[in-house]
Amino acid sequence: MLGSTFANDIAKLIFNGVAIPNIADDAATSPLTSLYLSAHTDNPGIGGDQTTNEAGYTGYARVAVARSGAGFTVTGNDVVNAAEILFGACTGADEVITHIAVGTASSGTGKVLGVCPAGAILGAFVAEADDETVTCKNHGLSVSDRVSFYAQEGQSLPAGMTEGQVYFVKTVPDVDSMTLATTDGGATVAFTSDGGGRAYSGSPLNVTSSPSIQPRIAAGALSFSFN
Repeated sequence: MLGSTFANDIAKLIFNGVAIPNIADDAATSPLTSLYLSAHTDNPGIGGDQTTNEAGYTGYARVAVARSGAGFTVTGNDVVNAAEILFGACTGADEVITHIAVGTASSGTGKVLGVCPAGAILGAFVAEADDETVTCKNHGLSVSDRVSFYAQEGQSLPAGMTEGQVYFVKTVPDVDSMTLATTDGGATVAFTSDGGGRAYSGSPLNVTSSPSIQPRIAAGALSFSFN
């Protein structure tokens, strides 16, 4: 596991172009001055690139974000967008955007540096082996809401849970807990090992041409945890 200070150093190197003294400089030749946000209709996954499940509605293009503090705010090992992000307005071929990725290319098979769902951060969660309940304090979700989960530093997801998959809330036993299904109203997901991480509400962006929708992401709404 990386030391917390070093994890912060690496995040700043990648997202802000800040050298790590005595260890690593930014690229000596033609360092990237921007990173590129891409929209996706499903999780591109840890093995994918920026074209994997990428949006293709008419008017879509990746958005350049400055590779500096003006583009990304780094706190600890967390990286968030420093300003509002506007994708192109839809003029045809309606789609539903479920994930946003940050990568290295304005088009083509750019390297994915991070992925997060289109939605809000709910906070930390835990789940236990031989149980079906996810505990996430004051999660605010209701039955049939969408939710996804990501590992974070020092934790692994429980066995039975897939990182980045969009789940549906099956039941809400109380304000701090929920059970999950892979389809709305489907069978309850059970876990076979303890685990935890970070939970996100799933709020897919319905992008239509009539009326014309311009997908926008509020400042601080994208969070890429650098483990």
